[in-house]
Amino acid sequence: MPVVIVYGGLGALGSTVVKTFKKHSWRVVNVAFDASNDADANIKVSRTDSLPDQGTQVLQQIEEIMSDSKADAVLCVAGGWQGGNAASRKFLDSVSASVKQSIDSSAISAKIASRYLKPDGLLALTGAEAVSHGGTPGMIGYGLAKAAVHQMVLSMAMPGSGVSGKVVG
Repeated sequence: MPVVIVYGGLGALGSTVVKTFKKHSWRVVNVAFDASNDADANIKVSRTDSLPDQGTQVLQQIEEIMSDSKADAVLCVAGGWQGGNAASRKFLDSVSASVKQSIDSSAISAKIASRYLKPDGLLALTGAEAVSHGGTPGMIGYGLAKAAVHQMVLSMAMPGSGVSGKVVG
């Protein structure tokens, strides 16, 4: 049975991804803020852990679930839209949330792929089309985080990145 690890399997996109893979008889491991009833295994993450702490916790639990097996795909569909420009009252909060939701989850997904992705597997990190067309003045935090994900995809797809499968974004 093929295996997919879905980082962010509870959001609007993520829950659909989990259900679609289950419908096609894949084993689904969900990494999210809460458990998915549709997944075969769940790893719950904290909204407040630092990137290193969350990464360590996720990798330890992936080790328990995966043991010596490898995943056919690692998909990062985590993220959340944050609006605001530099004058917005909650601007810094929106930047911080966007980094945690998009960059941190993508970095942990890349680390998972470096250890558990089959050599012919797929790592997919979700960016945003809006950032490839220029600036995002009404959603600066979101735009900068998604631009960073695009850069990560470019780097992860190159030889020497530590991931041997195909990388897309």
